[in-house]
Amino acid sequence: MKKSVLAITAVLVLGGAYLLMNKDESANRTEGVYAYVPTTDGKTIPIPYSRPDKAEYVVKQAAHFRDVPTSSATIGIGSQAVIPGWKWVDVANKNPITQRFSNGSKKLVVGETCGVEFGGLITVAEVRGENLFVEYTAPGNPAGTPCPSGVQFIVSKTNFATMNGQYTATRDSIQAEKELVKRLLAQNYYSEPTNAGNWHWVDVVNLDPVVQNFSNGHGYLAYGETCGAGRSDYGDGHVVEGGTIRVRGEANGKVLYEYTARGNPMGTPCPSGILFFGRN
Repeated sequence: MKKSVLAITAVLVLGGAYLLMNKDESANRTEGVYAYVPTTDGKTIPIPYSRPDKAEYVVKQAAHFRDVPTSSATIGIGSQAVIPGWKWVDVANKNPITQRFSNGSKKLVVGETCGVEFGGLITVAEVRGENLFVEYTAPGNPAGTPCPSGVQFIVSKTNFATMNGQYTATRDSIQAEKELVKRLLAQNYYSEPTNAGNWHWVDVVNLDPVVQNFSNGHGYLAYGETCGAGRSDYGDGHVVEGGTIRVRGEANGKVLYEYTARGNPMGTPCPSGILFFGRN
């Protein structure tokens, strides 16, 4: 899932994200596609600004869980494993491969990086000692930073051997959580709204994508992605007022909240309608 898939496992630095969102429009667009947002480890991750095709893509992805290939005692050419979560990989293709964006395409070449996603399939093409040279089949037809089908990269035998088990556990957990969300929403319960408090990151559990606006376009937030809820104070007199939350239901020690934003936020702040689990 993006990070995820787009679930990405990283914590964004709010101040850095805010500064990037307010740079000159041309600076915000690397090849007109995404901005680079700093992370706590001093690196950056690309955040897509516009993904017109993503709504249909994430619906298909959310509704489909790949069958797990039959495990074999010996890993060899043709063995397959399902990707259990987002991971950046170094492209090892001898020949360039096309990477599609919402406004065009570019060529991915050896040494560059892209992200493999939950539900993607890898097939062993070569065995190189304790490492495997694999080819990737993407879930759907991704655009932007996720790897397209056909990307080749190296993975260790140890990691490859654990992937199907990890994928199965994650898949079953996602299915159970989605069923819980459906049951709670079906109760049609709404508590009185309360202040959402100070800024905190939340994991989106919406069953349908929610529009996320940016300064130069829009994207979609889907199940498993993250956004920020609550009030932000950047210490320079600039304050982003937070919104409110309402309880939509509670079960198994989990409370389902719905967020209502103030105004029309752009970028990483959550838009209205985002659902997430939290403490009571």
